[in-house]
Amino acid sequence: QCNGTDEGIRSDWLCDDYPDCPDEDDEVGCEEIPTCNGVLDGRRWPLMNFARCIPKIHCTNKQDQTNCSDPGLVIMKCLVNGYPTTLSKYAVCDNSAKLFDHSFHEDVEYDNVCDDGIDGACDEPEPHCRIHKHHFCDGVSDCPSNSDELSRHCLQITSTSCIRRFPEGYLR
Repeated sequence: QCNGTDEGIRSDWLCDDYPDCPDEDDEVGCEEIPTCNGVLDGRRWPLMNFARCIPKIHCTNKQDQTNCSDPGLVIMKCLVNGYPTTLSKYAVCDNSAKLFDHSFHEDVEYDNVCDDGIDGACDEPEPHCRIHKHHFCDGVSDCPSNSDELSRHCLQITSTSCIRRFPEGYLR
């Protein structure tokens, strides 16, 4: 709420470099709040808990999709710039263009957030179904035609096992 008024503003309008309150108090004290560069218009995006791991990626480096406070939104843990962090399910096998226009573009290069690039280990077993390699052949259908359980990946599985970095019972 703006000082001295009954006027309220959205929480994601705080510290975004655009004054929304008459006395601009929504931009006061923002120097201490970490921010990132915004995807759409380069505006600052505040990296506060309410602005992390939400369905739309706002930061050009996906920093808003790390350090999720809601365990239900965490898809994996990894190192980011050498520090252990959680990663949102919205940042894996996706990018900001896909999230904003809901279409898959083959010519878009997917940037990885995790230092080892594990978040970018994805494939598309059928059109419009891009999933992480750890979701193939796991006994759970992630694609409409069940192609992730019948795909060429399943035929190539050997007796060697791997460690899946997605938590057991991950809700899709």
